[in-house]
Amino acid sequence: MSTRRVPGPNTLAFLEHVLAALRPTGLDGAAKLEVFAQITAFVAGHVAHEIAQAAVSRSPDRAAAEGRYLAAVAADGCHPEPAEALSAPGRPLTPDATFTRFLNRLIDGLDTD
Repeated sequence: MSTRRVPGPNTLAFLEHVLAALRPTGLDGAAKLEVFAQITAFVAGHVAHEIAQAAVSRSPDRAAAEGRYLAAVAADGCHPEPAEALSAPGRPLTPDATFTRFLNRLIDGLDTD
């Protein structure tokens, strides 16, 4: 069972910064706290993904196996949506570029690049 943690000084400083940045939006307090929760959940999820990707990159055999699997899925004809997405040109995969792109989509909307 997990318990709710009491925010420490760094979390409170971050909360203060986020709430101040959201002041011009006109959102009420509850909505601002929801935005704060969305941003912190995004950051936590992104960090977890980066850690997992780093583990895979340390295993070239696993990365190659995942690549072969995705190529087979794209070619099997049963999954046209992933096949189309996987055939699209890639975007920069550096952690900073990926984080910035994802965060921009979260904040600005889905059609931003």
